This record gives sequence, C-alpha cells and structure tokens, in this order.
Amino acid sequence: MYRAGTETSSPSAIDTWSDTRSAADTLLDGESTAGYLLEVVAANAVLGMLVTGFETYTSGRFVELDDEGVPLDFGSVAAAFLSAEERSRMKAGNRTALEEDAIRRRISRSAALADRINFQNYANAKKAFNRGYGLRFGDLTNTTSQRLERVQRLIKYRHRVAHVSPLLGLLNGPECPPEEPFFANRDTMREATREFDLFIRDLHDSTLGLRPAQ
Repeated sequence: MYRAGTETSSPSAIDTWSDTRSAADTLLDGESTAGYLLEVVAANAVLGMLVTGFETYTSGRFVELDDEGVPLDFGSVAAAFLSAEERSRMKAGNRTALEEDAIRRRISRSAALADRINFQNYANAKKAFNRGYGLRFGDLTNTTSQRLERVQRLIKYRHRVAHVSPLLGLLNGPECPPEEPFFANRDTMREATREFDLFIRDLHDSTLGLRPAQ
C-alpha cells in the first residue's frame, strides 16, 4: 500500500519469496504447442524469477531485522559497502550522503544501506548478513556447502541467460567439459526451485533466532 507515493505497508520478505516459488511452479507446469522451445524459455524465465526472488528476500529481510529491533552493526556493513569518502565522514562523526538520503526519503538507515548493496550478488548478500547480524551462510542448520555452491552456480547461469540469450539451452557451456551439461528444462528448474527454497527458508529460520536488543 502507498500513500502520497510513499510505501506504508508491504508483504514480508518470506511472503514475497513464497509468491516467487508459486509463480515458478505455475510456469513450469505450463503447456504449449511450442514444445521444447517453450520449455527452454520457461526454464530460463523461472531461473530469472528465482534469482530476483533471492535478491528481493535477502534485501528485504536485511531491513526487516533492523525494523524488528535486532541490532544491526551499521558501521561494519558501511565499511564494506560505502565509499571511502563516506567512511571517512562517518569516522569523523559527520553525516554521510547515505544518512542524508535516508532523511530526505524518510526511510531507515538500514533501508538506505540496503539500496547500496547488490543483493543479487551472492558474495554481497553473504557479507551483508555476516557483517550486519553475525549470521554466516555457511553455518545455516540445514544448508550444506554443496547447496551453497549450487545456489551460486544458478545465479551465475541467470547472469549468462540475461547477457547471452533467453533461448540458451545449455547453461554451463563454458564449463562443459569437464562439467556435466546443465540444460534449461523443467527438471533442472524444478530442482533449482527446490534448492533456492530450501536455502531461503533455512536462512529465514536462522534469522528468527536473532534477538532484539534488550
């Protein structure tokens, strides 16, 4: 919901991810006389949805946690993502451009900071949660290093589709061989949906264990 152009209410980060999962499942169940061509296009569209969903969830939850009173180590995150000039101003106790932007837009510092971070980049998302809340992706309860590797690989494939072609049928061409071929089809994207879903829900469960400041 918006009032005078300003957002006043929005779905939670995990609810937005659930919508992404539902949209991906719906698209993968679609049928057409285009046959294999539709399967490739649908698979690549789903991959784009999943990576955008990853970005939307991680950036949204990053801000939500601060709104919920969980202490955000603003300085540590700012040191990793703000410019040298802004870091210098912050160290001197002066207001940064980010803080001025937050005041002008009437948003929190964490929301303004999240806008500076490309959460579609796995390394950035990982660093933001680690530095901001002490939450390490590698320490998630039900997430293996293999799943983290698969999520990163899928993000890379999405970038390849975006910058090469939405009709790309072989997503790991540059790595194949020695890797086994990874094709854009219903089966691979159903598995990709599952991998992202399990990772995000594990991350969300871990954030629920963080406690507000006393």
